[in-house]
Amino acid sequence: MPIAFSFGLATFAYLSLTTSTPTIVVVGRMDEGMSHLILLAVPLFVFLGVLIEMTSMARAMVQFLANLLGHIRGGLSYVLIGAMYLVSGISGAKAADMAAIAPALFPEMKQRGADDGDMVALLAATGAQTETVPPSLVLITIGSVTGISIADLFTAGLLPGVVLALMLGLVVWWRARKAGAACSPRASWTAVGKSLLVALPALALPFVIRAAVVEGVATATEVSTIGIVYAIVVGVLVYRKFDVRQIWPALVDTAACPAPFC
Repeated sequence: MPIAFSFGLATFAYLSLTTSTPTIVVVGRMDEGMSHLILLAVPLFVFLGVLIEMTSMARAMVQFLANLLGHIRGGLSYVLIGAMYLVSGISGAKAADMAAIAPALFPEMKQRGADDGDMVALLAATGAQTETVPPSLVLITIGSVTGISIADLFTAGLLPGVVLALMLGLVVWWRARKAGAACSPRASWTAVGKSLLVALPALALPFVIRAAVVEGVATATEVSTIGIVYAIVVGVLVYRKFDVRQIWPALVDTAACPAPFC
């Protein structure tokens, strides 16, 4: 049985059988819980995650990291960790993050001899690792339920994500050294600089989102809207990858995503 029905039936049974509290209270509490404006940020950030995949912003970030770190032993695994951290700072939706990163990295990782199971395991681990990276949908939901400041939750969520990323980096280093993975040719600094310029509009977005919420410039709901407008503008003017025909499927994917656990 879905967990939501388990919670609902357990609560209803407790109120009906062991207390004199009117069961209409359940309906009132459900309505109150769903009426928080902050929860509107959840589908908006999911839609933003779909947009960064559609506009190739995620691909630009991955390409820059690949040029910067791809030459070292196990370099693309480090790129996967860093890219997931950056993309999670935009969308907050793990399904959108993985859908944006995996197609850009997995083919090249496979060409370099990476095992399918290792790639999927690392992707899943980084998805769990970035669960607290702002704008985390879990943190937004916790803030709406408990009344804790979203800005405080976002500030507190950064450090666990960094620590876990470092730990995963150590695991990647140890496994790459043990397996004797081959090193790839180093990209020229010119190529690194060019990829940085291309990725700069995309790299700026996660920092803008975090700064706007933490500094109190905008709420999580407002900053998600700002992020969507920014992604559309950058996709149209910079990356030229915005396809109007994909808007409807993107909206369907957003509505179907089981947030905040997507």
